[in-house]
Amino acid sequence: MKKFFFLCTMLGALLSCSNNEIEKIEPTPKDDLISFNSLRDRVETRYANDDSSNYQIMAVVAGSSSWFINTDFIPGSSGATDKAADGSVYHWPGNSTNVTFYAFAPAPGSDTGISAIDSSLNNGAGVIDITYEVVDDADVDFTIATPLTQSSGVVAFSFSHMLSKIIIKAALADSLVKAGYTLDTDYSATLTLPSNSGTISAISSSPSWTLTSSSASNVYSGDTTYIIMPQASYTTTTTSADSCLIQILDLEIEKGDVEIFDGNLSIYGIKEGDIPENAFEMGKCYIITLTLGSNSTDSDGNKIFGDIIEFSSSVVDWNSVDVALNQP
Repeated sequence: MKKFFFLCTMLGALLSCSNNEIEKIEPTPKDDLISFNSLRDRVETRYANDDSSNYQIMAVVAGSSSWFINTDFIPGSSGATDKAADGSVYHWPGNSTNVTFYAFAPAPGSDTGISAIDSSLNNGAGVIDITYEVVDDADVDFTIATPLTQSSGVVAFSFSHMLSKIIIKAALADSLVKAGYTLDTDYSATLTLPSNSGTISAISSSPSWTLTSSSASNVYSGDTTYIIMPQASYTTTTTSADSCLIQILDLEIEKGDVEIFDGNLSIYGIKEGDIPENAFEMGKCYIITLTLGSNSTDSDGNKIFGDIIEFSSSVVDWNSVDVALNQP
């Protein structure tokens, strides 16, 4: 009984001590810490920044002539707060002072496509003009976030794709498939376009490109998916720098176990009416399927399937003949 009383007394003392300590704890003020969330491209959000690239944040306090923030950030996982790559933290100015935030991804660096940034401030009014050139393999995305102005809370960026995406596919006409022809999907495509560079503003709520004129065509090869500069216009003349051309390479076609064809297809020039609005628009993905028929040709102009025999059939109505017989 004495032991039980002693234990209860000690437990009560400990609880009393703990309660006193909890009552003396005061919360650390964190309301002035600026938190970022880039809302990366996920199924449930469908925001851009597909590669989870570090993104550049540039922010200015209202009325200031110097950048409040100008560094790159690392996107956090779903629901996590993003962090500055150099470990820096930033605090709200207070007194309900507004801060305007701009962001784009990827942050400047090698093989990002960003060749120059012209940025300046005048009493809080920012200029961020980005000069961009599609990388050699045309496999890097470029996104800009909608500018945000606020004085507290989480800064949640929403990025949008600034480039166009093209996926090139080859297919066989139904008649060839029914005849037993198959094609191997291990092929590539060459894409020729007139524009590969331009300038764009990261402070606009509706950014648009000013394309750089080019005296020569821009050719991308080695893949079937390309991220390109939006194309406002083009021609189908194969000798013109304004051409938009597609050629499928190293295509194999078989029938049963017999190889029918192994080589390059003829060049296809995209013509008026092939693409909606006759332009490759910003933020859109175009899936272009080239369907081979019996008359399709290779890069030398020869028929891929030769002079194959094609069969057709038609249905003719029966002519009714009445025959009257007397049954014996």
